[in-house]
Amino acid sequence: MSRDLDDIYASDDNEDCWDDDYCTHDDYEIDTISGHCRCYSCGRSWWASDDQIQAEIDHQNAYVEWTERENRREWWRNLRDKMFGWIHRPLARRAPVLDDDEIPF
Repeated sequence: MSRDLDDIYASDDNEDCWDDDYCTHDDYEIDTISGHCRCYSCGRSWWASDDQIQAEIDHQNAYVEWTERENRREWWRNLRDKMFGWIHRPLARRAPVLDDDEIPF
């Protein structure tokens, strides 16, 4: 049973304007082991479908792959800076880069 939003805002007690009837449950977490979902906004909990659980597992796998790829990139970047950083450091000291505040007009 839903109520009209105008009726809620017209009433004197606006304490119940953010109840479960108007939450879209867009921001929620899924426990992939038990299949239990919980909404961050309203606190309601429900059981996830198999498709939702599989989508969450795929999302977590994609995130793990992304973090591993970024860690490899950082490792190679640090190695490159250790090996060839001595070339760029003296050049950076001789030719300073002007910030936006230091540009003469």
